[in-house]
Amino acid sequence: MTTDTIHTCSYYCERPECVRRQRDELRDRLESALAQRPPSAPVGVEEMQRRLDREESDHGRTIDQRDAAEDALGRMFQAVTGRVAEWSSAWGYTDAIEEVEEHVAALARQPAAVDGLAARLVDELDGLVGESYGVSGLHLNGDVAPWDELLPGGRFERLSSLDELRAALAAQQQGGAE
Repeated sequence: MTTDTIHTCSYYCERPECVRRQRDELRDRLESALAQRPPSAPVGVEEMQRRLDREESDHGRTIDQRDAAEDALGRMFQAVTGRVAEWSSAWGYTDAIEEVEEHVAALARQPAAVDGLAARLVDELDGLVGESYGVSGLHLNGDVAPWDELLPGGRFERLSSLDELRAALAAQQQGGAE
């Protein structure tokens, strides 16, 4: 065999021309494999990944804040109305706020009505005390219970809150007049 003769051997052959041919063949196969692999990530992908991670983190915080706000609104709703807020797609936070506003407005109207009735009651009691001697049949023994025994400081004090109510109404009138 001459050096020009085609030689078939394995990769264990040590003849220089076989080693060069095997080297060239391996190089060509490697280059071909490298050419077929997907291209490396474009420049800036790492920055885009960091931005995406930051957005996901921010989104998580936003969800946590929304949940905390919904919880606080739900607790406030229950404290004002006495009912548990039942969130749904048909009933949301604006509905809860509107109901709380309506409830607070109704509560704000109540003291004025109660105060007016309390003032009338005091006036009516004062008129009754001024026009009569007392209450007949209160002791269930047939005796009349005189007003001085029933009013604050009396022996059978049954109207002890009357003076407190007078003072509260007077203080409220002074506070409203200022």
